[in-house]
Amino acid sequence: IDQNGCRDEESVVVIMNTLPNASITGTNEICEGTNTEFIASGGVSYSWSNGLSTQAITVNLPLDYTVTVTDLNGCKSSSTIALTINNSPMAVINGNTEICRGDSSIISVNGGSEYLWSNGNTAPFISINDDQMYFVTVTDANGCKATGNVSLTINELPNATISGDNAICEGQSTELSAS
Repeated sequence: IDQNGCRDEESVVVIMNTLPNASITGTNEICEGTNTEFIASGGVSYSWSNGLSTQAITVNLPLDYTVTVTDLNGCKSSSTIALTINNSPMAVINGNTEICRGDSSIISVNGGSEYLWSNGNTAPFISINDDQMYFVTVTDANGCKATGNVSLTINELPNATISGDNAICEGQSTELSAS
């Protein structure tokens, strides 16, 4: 109604657009020193909390990552995913690494829950008797891996010689010397 008492009516239809369904997929638990990819869906444009505006991002920092997706109607929705980074195990090798030729040494490793030696052995220890380099991959319960290696120092046996008269008569004595 205006100041003259005239009246007019108008109607409008309001369209209520549903919000997009923002979601993030990807591996959210990784090992130290690696990275992962998060992929957003549910919109036509994407804006991540780290400043990127691509549908997929590659990350390696232990943070919460939020994406805001926008659909064709300009409606927005957000989703967040947290990245956990597991520490890498340490391949700790123990054992005698210096032996005499003909001997062997038991070399053990710890720091994981699974082990794979370069000779195919999967036990946490190996018996070796040569100077070859042996590598071991240690895997922990999170699937994180570390490597180590060991080789033996093989000492040559001394060349023992005995000199002196080794043929004597009964009642005699002899002097033998060893070197």
